[in-house]
Amino acid sequence: MEENQAMSETPPVVALAEEVQRAIAAHSTKKEASAILTRSRELGLISDWDLWMGHVTEKPFDFACLVVAVAHILPPGGSIETGVFRGGTSALLIQCATPETFHVAIDPFGLPSQSYAPTHGYELWAPARTTIARLAALSEHNSVTFCPYVMGAREFIRADLLQHPAPFRIVHLDGEHSNEGVTEELQYFRRKLRGPAVIIIDDHDEHSPGVASALDSPAANGLVPILHRFYLYPTVERPFGFSAWLHPAAS
Repeated sequence: MEENQAMSETPPVVALAEEVQRAIAAHSTKKEASAILTRSRELGLISDWDLWMGHVTEKPFDFACLVVAVAHILPPGGSIETGVFRGGTSALLIQCATPETFHVAIDPFGLPSQSYAPTHGYELWAPARTTIARLAALSEHNSVTFCPYVMGAREFIRADLLQHPAPFRIVHLDGEHSNEGVTEELQYFRRKLRGPAVIIIDDHDEHSPGVASALDSPAANGLVPILHRFYLYPTVERPFGFSAWLHPAAS
């Protein structure tokens, strides 16, 4: 009786977040996540996690489990990503998007607005061209409309370019990790979301304190935590991490 009463008092957004958490742990989710991760790598679409953190295979797999779970629990929708690099996470998002929706991919690559130092390969145009072509082909195969924007997220936001006539259920923020940058992204993309959606934020760790600051700001009000994972890299003392949050449907 008391247990049923407690369940009935759980806010719907919290109950939905808990449903996503249970789906992440399901065997069927892990099997599907492994399959889409393998497919992405076969296509040469990898993330910086694969490239720089090759000994930490848990992080790409955990991301894949998360987006598969969201695809099964949340209403139909597409995805948005800031920070594409070599397409590893975009490939997973595209494979989990509902057919006839959009995958919006925002990355300045080698433009001056790139926030990463030009020592990690983010600025190279040849692999950027290849990545865009491969993501476009994968999107066509999955009946998803791929929309690449070669610009920084701030330029995208200030031009108010998210005008796509379909819902989005996943937003992956992996661009600039300053307090100002993440706060602006949270404010803009949350304002544009129609229904419940999961917001994934990379580099939520001590290496990028601006992320935590943004999540402590009013821009994150109402977000319900789903997970916050950390991963040790062999040559770095402090772990890297990412988090996921449920954005409630507009009332």
